[in-house]
Amino acid sequence: VDWWLFPFHFSSPVFGPREVHGVKGGSVTVKCFYPPTPMNKHDRKYWCRQKGSSCLTVVSSNFVAAAYQGRVTLTDHPQENHFLVNISALEMSDAGTFQCGVGINGRGLSFRVALSVAEGSYNLGAPSNTIFLGFYQY
Repeated sequence: VDWWLFPFHFSSPVFGPREVHGVKGGSVTVKCFYPPTPMNKHDRKYWCRQKGSSCLTVVSSNFVAAAYQGRVTLTDHPQENHFLVNISALEMSDAGTFQCGVGINGRGLSFRVALSVAEGSYNLGAPSNTIFLGFYQY
């Protein structure tokens, strides 16, 4: 099941969901918004895993970490000022704190996202591959 969980946080120049929940073996999609400047549209986008005071890149515009090869994608939509990070074949070890950002890791244009992974399944009463965006079902 792919889904996003609100609430979004809007005080950072880059923003997205504060928390994302997935199921072991399933997938999650995170939508990260960035300011509509020409520089941001063409700059590097990234998703990194918080480790202490540093953030290790999982995926960026032209890179995928070895541990995530074939399981993670980053798709930029510059005309809509957002990018999507999809993580599939979720493992319990994927749970943690991440950042979505623009530019260089740790340089300010980023937003923190907590990813949790459960053993069981979420029964949301909706068909597989339904996207939940706020209170609306698509």
